[in-house]
Amino acid sequence: MLEFIKEENVWDTLKSSDKPLILYGMGLGAEKIMSELEQRGMKADDIFASDEFVRGHSFKGYKVLKYSEVCEKYKDFNVVLCFASRKQSLLQTHLPCPLRKSQQQQEDLTRLSECTSLTRFLQ
Repeated sequence: MLEFIKEENVWDTLKSSDKPLILYGMGLGAEKIMSELEQRGMKADDIFASDEFVRGHSFKGYKVLKYSEVCEKYKDFNVVLCFASRKQSLLQTHLPCPLRKSQQQQEDLTRLSECTSLTRFLQ
């Protein structure tokens, strides 16, 4: 009976999408996501960071864009979050408006982050 249940994981969903794949964030989280994408035959189209972190630099060969620049460049796109934080103030300040969660969603994410570490998730 279970053979009829077919689940698609997030990687398969991203791979089958025709939307550009944009990474949000830099650092170890982004490196691990990029590595996973490469192993699965995918590549990010662009990378963006919070406006105050964008200063005309690049990361892993990508020019780091502002969210507004991504919105100008692409009509529609998928975003993969590549950083982790449990600080609500950081998330509220740095997530672009369309990516911000309601207070209830933020509380749910906080509880989830207390149970699951990013490192364990990415391994």
